[in-house]
Amino acid sequence: LGPRKMACRLFLLTIITNQVLTQTNEHNRNLLAVSCLTGQYYESLTAQCKNCPNFTSAPSGSLNISNCSCILGYSGTNGQICTACEQGKYKSIVGSLPCSSCSSGTFSTGVGVSACSSCTPGSYQNGTGKTACFLCMKGFFQLSSGSVQCSLCAKGGYQSASGASFCTTCPKGSTSAVGSDNFLNCTCDFGYSGIVSRVAVICYICVAGKYKDALGTSSCVDCPNDSLSPAGSKSIANCSCNYGYFRTSINSCTPCLPGTYNALGEPSNCTKCANHSSSGYGAKSCTCNTGFIKAADDTGSCVQCAAGTYKSSEFVCSLCNAGKYQSPNSIDSSADCLSCPPGTFSTGLGKTSILACVMCGAGKYSNAAAASSENACVHCSPGKYQGALGASREGDCTLCDAGTFSTSYGAADAFSCSRCEPGKYSSAGSLSCDVCPANTYSAAGAASACSPCPQNSVSASGSVALSDCKCVLGFVSYDGGATCTRCPPGLSSVGGSSHCFRYIGSGLKASLDGPFPQAAFSYPSGVVGINATVTVVSDYGNHTLRILRLDSEVVQTVIGQENAPGWQDGNASDARLNHPMGLSRGRSATEILIADGFNHRIRSFDLNTMVLSTLAGTGFLGARDGPLNSSEFHFPSALAVQDQYLYITDMYNNALRLLNFITGQVSTLVDRLSYPMGVGLIPGTAYIAISDQLRHRVVILNKSSGLVPVPQNQSCRTIESRIFEYTGFSFPKGVCSLNGLIYIADSDNDSIRILDGDTGSLSILNIPGLNQPSGLSCSPEQNSIWICNTAGNQIVEIIPPNCTLGFFGGQCRSCPAGKFKNQKGSESSDSEFCRNCVPGMYSSVTGSTTCRSCEQGKYLSICGGSSCVSCKVGKYGSAFGAANASDCKSCPAGTFQSGIGMVNLNNCTLCLKGSFQSSSGMESCTLCARGTYLSSIGQISLTNCSLCGPGTYQTALGASNCTFCGPGKYQSGLGMIEAVNCTICAAGKFQTGLGATAVTQCT
Repeated sequence: LGPRKMACRLFLLTIITNQVLTQTNEHNRNLLAVSCLTGQYYESLTAQCKNCPNFTSAPSGSLNISNCSCILGYSGTNGQICTACEQGKYKSIVGSLPCSSCSSGTFSTGVGVSACSSCTPGSYQNGTGKTACFLCMKGFFQLSSGSVQCSLCAKGGYQSASGASFCTTCPKGSTSAVGSDNFLNCTCDFGYSGIVSRVAVICYICVAGKYKDALGTSSCVDCPNDSLSPAGSKSIANCSCNYGYFRTSINSCTPCLPGTYNALGEPSNCTKCANHSSSGYGAKSCTCNTGFIKAADDTGSCVQCAAGTYKSSEFVCSLCNAGKYQSPNSIDSSADCLSCPPGTFSTGLGKTSILACVMCGAGKYSNAAAASSENACVHCSPGKYQGALGASREGDCTLCDAGTFSTSYGAADAFSCSRCEPGKYSSAGSLSCDVCPANTYSAAGAASACSPCPQNSVSASGSVALSDCKCVLGFVSYDGGATCTRCPPGLSSVGGSSHCFRYIGSGLKASLDGPFPQAAFSYPSGVVGINATVTVVSDYGNHTLRILRLDSEVVQTVIGQENAPGWQDGNASDARLNHPMGLSRGRSATEILIADGFNHRIRSFDLNTMVLSTLAGTGFLGARDGPLNSSEFHFPSALAVQDQYLYITDMYNNALRLLNFITGQVSTLVDRLSYPMGVGLIPGTAYIAISDQLRHRVVILNKSSGLVPVPQNQSCRTIESRIFEYTGFSFPKGVCSLNGLIYIADSDNDSIRILDGDTGSLSILNIPGLNQPSGLSCSPEQNSIWICNTAGNQIVEIIPPNCTLGFFGGQCRSCPAGKFKNQKGSESSDSEFCRNCVPGMYSSVTGSTTCRSCEQGKYLSICGGSSCVSCKVGKYGSAFGAANASDCKSCPAGTFQSGIGMVNLNNCTLCLKGSFQSSSGMESCTLCARGTYLSSIGQISLTNCSLCGPGTYQTALGASNCTFCGPGKYQSGLGMIEAVNCTICAAGKFQTGLGATAVTQCT
């Protein structure tokens, strides 16, 4: 290296070495300084820690005296002795800064302080701060700390002590001047009055309508008339004119005139009411007229309520309640919604028409207006009905007619009133029917009163027919109970009987001739009436034949002797019988035929010659048919003659035998019987009745066909073909027939039963004292029925009824509806039985003596009808007595007829415009279709309905014309059915007429 470079290197090396030595020394010094405490510093000359000068301090580890700073409350130069802050000053930070003066409201009375003290509430400091704070004087206060001055007590307060931090408020209603230092400075404020004493201040607020405009204890003053002030008012200016008044002077308020208002009371003028509103004198506001309310824009204008609402307040239109409505025409005249009238109700809100009021249904009524539910409709009470809608009072409910009743509520029509059944009656409005009392009856039903029974008759309660009125003892009726006729002399009757009767014989079992009352018999078993003066009896127990002399009323024995049975023909005085049974008239008026029981013969006795002979039978018991003299019987018991035939019940042979007078032969007709003991011909018919004793029945025999029912006769005449066997008897014996009735001796039931040949019904002939009756004889010549009261040893004569016109049968019952009888009863069944009305005629009531022709508009195609059938709808009948439905003519095409029973062509109505009918006999016409019309009446074809032309349309069925398209529209087609088929003219074009047919008409 060169000398220059070497020198440079040596210089750099020296510098680096010195830096290393210096850093080493500094590090070592720092290590020593760390050990110096707070308030000390490190002195490098002595390498020791030294205390800082007085009133200074340094942080621990300080390296220099300059780190010793003046402490709080002291000032000076750092590293030197510091001086304390004087009174009125302070120093609050460490360092060399000077001391600061205490701020206003604070003070420092000592030296070396780090902070000044604040004045406490109730004191102040406005000087140098070297002295303590001053107390606030009386009448002053200071609420805050550190204040520079005190405040005067405000108005209405006071403070009587110094150093106060607050002022006391004067008592309520009183006040004081600013800075008051005693409560006695408080006095009653404006708007208050009261008393002030050394011990208290008591003030009362002026009530509303009064004022007080001065301090003190004076009284409150009343506001002027028609004005008012709030409580505690302090001036007459607080007295405002009442609403509806305006001020004319400080002391005067005048009311607003009608039609004006004042809402505030103070403006000098009243305001005119808005349209649709009004007011009275002194109004504070205008009230909207009925049906109007205040507008929502708060302008005071009134707007009308909508239909279906009412003005419920000045600002609200409320929906009409249920039961009310408000129509557009009634809004401005009705303060409330109109009430649905009595008899109606409505259930919804906001109804706009009386049509919304639903009428109470049939059977109900409502007397309340504004009804809000159907529950207001009250059902008519039982016994009443109401057919109309909207009934408004209970009186609208009609009483059920007399003769009817109703138990249900809410009956809607008279058909709801049930008819009283026969035997009952009712007055109008009844809930039930009363039973007819005894001795009255009601026959047809629906009776308002019961009819009294005729004179000399009685009935049980609840009687349903005149025939229930039974003649009293000794009287009989021949007209169904309408009148009671006294029995002939010597005859009697039981109550309710239609037969007069008498007993012949004393009832003793003996053989004694003589007057009827003293005569005696022994088990009489056969009887036959001959003529007006003679009746013959077979006296079974006495083996005799006896004659009843009706003219002299004596009994005479003509054949046989008591207790002397035998067989002997010849003169009556010599002839003998053996237990004779049934008798019958013979081939002549004087011949008597006798069933000679245990002689097993048929005997013949001539009343003129008084000679007895044998007609048939050998006397030996048997069942042989053949010639009369060789025929055999086994206890013949009953006989009946008709024409050339003699019918014989052969009891022990269980057969019905037939004797032919012309051929002289005996044959067996029926052999399936059981101890038959009675046979009776039914006059005018092909039938014969037989008592089948041990089977306890009566059978009806067809004389030509045997024991078989005969088909119903197709004519309108009634015959006995419905029933051929009747049971329910007990050992029936004698049988005979008279006036269409079959009389049967029901022996062991001690009665006479009557079989009605017309109805098949059985009844009992009410004859007292019967005891095992057997033989019967029906004698039309005598108009008598004879009964052998066998065990009673008597003969009974019965006079059957001779029914009047319109009545028939043994009880003289009225002919039923549909039948008639125009002759009195006799042997001929043609005149005895009620006859059916022929087709085209009817009888609607019982007891008819003739039939009526069906009226026009009706027909009857059956026999025995009680009413005619009305011609059906679409038809009419002009003839009287029509007998077929075909007699009802059809209304022609082009007409209709919707009723029944029409009587001529005039009742057929021409089809109305818009309709047609192509068929005859129709009840309505067919409507033309939509889009078509028909302008004439009585048309018969669909082709008569024309299509609506251009410019028109038709939405309805059955139209008589078409509707024109309106202005601004056109339509060019045919048969249009809707208004929308009319096309609107294009924008910018118009058309003012009706029925435009083309777009070119839009211009």
